[in-house]
Amino acid sequence: MDLRVVDLEACGRRDLGTFAIVGTGQTTHHCRRLGDLVARTLKDLKIPALDAFCWGTKNDEWVLARCGPYAVHLFTQSAREEYQLEALWTRP
Repeated sequence: MDLRVVDLEACGRRDLGTFAIVGTGQTTHHCRRLGDLVARTLKDLKIPALDAFCWGTKNDEWVLARCGPYAVHLFTQSAREEYQLEALWTRP
């Protein structure tokens, strides 16, 4: 899996959260399972004031797991190349 962590505050996008984690899954189902796993694991840790949840279906090419001030974006390879979120956030 290809992962990248983006410091949203350094990019001037603190309105979106503190950090974004962008990853590439092998299939749409893989992306959804990873998003569910991230959200469920954080819920199980019972961290106060951290509401974790996951958006997307098993057929979506872009799945988002919100974990308080952190966002985990999981894409298929083709969707990640199409949307290029890292480039969008880091442009001046």
